[in-house]
Amino acid sequence: MMFQKMFADYARLFAITKGPKFFRAIAVLFVPSLHIMVVQRIGYAITCLWLPLRWPLLVPYAFLHLLIQLAYNVSVPARTAIGGGLVLLQPFGTVIHAGVRIGRNVTLGCQVVLGIADLKDERVPEIGDEVIIFAGAKVLGPAHVFHHAVIGANAVVCTDVPAYGEVGGVPARVLRVNQPQQPQQQRRRHQRFQRRPRNDSNVRVYSDKREGVIHV
Repeated sequence: MMFQKMFADYARLFAITKGPKFFRAIAVLFVPSLHIMVVQRIGYAITCLWLPLRWPLLVPYAFLHLLIQLAYNVSVPARTAIGGGLVLLQPFGTVIHAGVRIGRNVTLGCQVVLGIADLKDERVPEIGDEVIIFAGAKVLGPAHVFHHAVIGANAVVCTDVPAYGEVGGVPARVLRVNQPQQPQQQRRRHQRFQRRPRNDSNVRVYSDKREGVIHV
């Protein structure tokens, strides 16, 4: 599972990187997002181990986690459940609470905060699949951001965001809800079996000069 998510992170970065395939495969290895997620994946796998096996491995992980924090000024705890394909665009200043759940193929901009809204309320957000959160946005409290939603830059989200919705502002409000795109294969199949008009009809309509008389 850990290696599958790592490969998903690498594959998504490879897909959005420009250039020839050979150079892209090498360039992705130097992207900060990949470094951060590799350390996080290792930490999450360690937290799932049996307790006697966990403690010896926490020491090298703590060293790697400290290097990531110092190098990129980012906080992605090991206990955070994150799906494969996460991309951190310019991840400097990004802070994620340990209890946050993040789906697959999520994109986070710089200085994004996912955490609690009040010290007395420990509820945290839940991010769905294919969500895009732009730079400076904050998602706080028990907000549920459903799949394919888009959160604008510097928005403060404290309530649920509908699927395919776009939100922005302080506090954030729904700007519009996009229609889900039909998959290309289904569109082709629908067009293939679409009923076409017949041009060889046997019906002929003739008009008569007399008013109100039509011959068929």
